[in-house]
Amino acid sequence: MRIIIKELKRLFSIKLTALLLLFTAIYTLLFCNALNFPNNFGNSRYDVPFYRELKEKFGNTIDEDELPSLRQMRQALIQEITPHIISDTIFLQNGIDSYEKFNELFRANYEELSENKRAAQDEAYRFWFENEETSRILFKIQNIDSILYSAEEDYLFGDSVAVEAFLKEFNSSASEIYKQRMTKIYTTLPYSLLPVAAQDVIFSDQKILMILCTIWCFVLILPFQISQRLRGIVSISACTKTGRRIFSLQAIACVIGGILSCLFITASYTLILYLKGILYFLSCPVSTSTVPMWFDISALEYYLIQCVILLMVSVSASLLAYIIGRIAASYISGLAIGLPFAAILCSVSAAAGYQMFAVKKFTDSLFIAAFGRPLIGIVFVTIIIITVAELKLRHDRTCDL
Repeated sequence: MRIIIKELKRLFSIKLTALLLLFTAIYTLLFCNALNFPNNFGNSRYDVPFYRELKEKFGNTIDEDELPSLRQMRQALIQEITPHIISDTIFLQNGIDSYEKFNELFRANYEELSENKRAAQDEAYRFWFENEETSRILFKIQNIDSILYSAEEDYLFGDSVAVEAFLKEFNSSASEIYKQRMTKIYTTLPYSLLPVAAQDVIFSDQKILMILCTIWCFVLILPFQISQRLRGIVSISACTKTGRRIFSLQAIACVIGGILSCLFITASYTLILYLKGILYFLSCPVSTSTVPMWFDISALEYYLIQCVILLMVSVSASLLAYIIGRIAASYISGLAIGLPFAAILCSVSAAAGYQMFAVKKFTDSLFIAAFGRPLIGIVFVTIIIITVAELKLRHDRTCDL
C-alpha cells in the first residue's frame, strides 16, 4: 500500500497537477455546454424558469388528465398579455386586438406585408424580444403550445391504432422493435418536464468529459512511465524478483490515478450542474418527445450510467498510457505512439457518450438497440486493454528488461 501511495504522489506532482487544472479550466470554459445553460439550445431566459414552475405544479411529468389544467394556464397567460396588445397604438391602428391576431402577424412573411403591417410586425418583435414583461408571458405561452402540440399533433397520448398507422406511413422501412417502442412512447408514457436545454447538456457534455479524462490519464501517466524507463529505474527493478513484483503495484497506482482524476472531473462537473440548476430536473424522465429512449429511466439514472462509463474510459486510458510508457524508447516515440491511440480512444468514447440508448429507426437487435455499437465498442476496448496490460505485466514479472 505504501508503494501505491508513493507512486500516486509521484504521478500527481504539484507542477503537473497545477498545469492540468489550468488546462481543465480553459477546456471547460471553451467546450462545456452546461456553462451556457439555459441558453445553450436557443432558449430564452424564461423557458427553464417556467419549466421549473411546471415541475413544481405537475411533478416530473404531465399526464393526459393534466392537459386541461395546462390549457387553463395558457388561457390565463393570454388574458394577461391581451391588455398589453390592445393598449399599443401601432397594434390598434392595424386592428390587432387579440393574441391570435398578434401571433398571426408575428409569423407572417415580412415581404408580403404592407408598410403599416411591417411596422406592426416590428412592434410584435419588440414585444417578443425586447420588452421584458411581455417577453416573459409570450415565451411561457410558447412553451405550453409546444407541449400541447406534442399531445395534439405528434400523437402523444394517442391510441395505438392511430400511432401504428402513422408509423406505417412515415416510417415503413423502420425495424419492428423501433415501431413497438415508439408506439409505447406515444400511447402510454407521460410528457417529461425535462427541458430540452437540460437534456442537451447531459447528452453533449458527456463526450467532452470522456475526452478530458483521457487527456488527464495520458498526461499524468505516459511521461512518468517514460521517465522511469529512461532513468533506468525499470531496468534496475527488473533485476530482482521483488523488484519485478512492484510493476503490478505501479500499474495499480496508474489505474487508481486515472480513477481519482475521473472522480475529480465528475465531482467538479456535478457541482456545475448544481450551480446552474440542472440537478433539479434530473428526476424527470430522460426520454422526451425530442429524443426518445429505449429505457424508461430518469435523467439522474442516465447521468449515473454515464459516470460509470466515464470511469471505464479512465481505467482504459490509464492502462493504455501505462503500456505505451513501458514500451516507448523515448519521449518522442511515446508521443508518436500515444497520440494516435489516445485519439482513437477519445473518438470511441465520444461516440459512446452521445445520446446513449437513443431510439434508432433501423436497429434489428434489441441488444444493439439498447446499448448502441459505440457503447458496446468501448466495453470491448476496455476488456482488450485490460487483457493486454495483464499480458504485459506477466511478461515483466518473468523476464529481465
